[in-house]
Amino acid sequence: LEPDYLRNTLVDIDGGTGANRLTIVGTEANDRYVVQDGGVFGGGLVIKFTNVAFVDVTGQEGDDKIVALSTNPSFLLRLFGAKGSDEFIITPRDVQPVTSKNLRGHRGIIEHEVTSEDPDYMGLRVRG
Repeated sequence: LEPDYLRNTLVDIDGGTGANRLTIVGTEANDRYVVQDGGVFGGGLVIKFTNVAFVDVTGQEGDDKIVALSTNPSFLLRLFGAKGSDEFIITPRDVQPVTSKNLRGHRGIIEHEVTSEDPDYMGLRVRG
């Protein structure tokens, strides 16, 4: 059975300068996580990150599965197991689905455009 995760919101992290660490800690259930360059998916979350030097994923209790699809030379990825029979899969051919929040109806990107007869303003993108 899939744990009943609280799916609260998307998480975007910009570590900025310096040696920053992102730590994802699992639950007592059988968690599944997928890690790729710039993101961790699973445990009910989508975590996007940039400018982070260290990424740690800890399964905690339960029979956890942590899949590393891709990494980046700019960060060190460390995967930890705990109690239970944990499985670590590095660059698999196929990935089983994980529970994470998607973008449908929760968050989006809206772009506004200016329409004008003046060529200096025609097609100008505006924030807001």
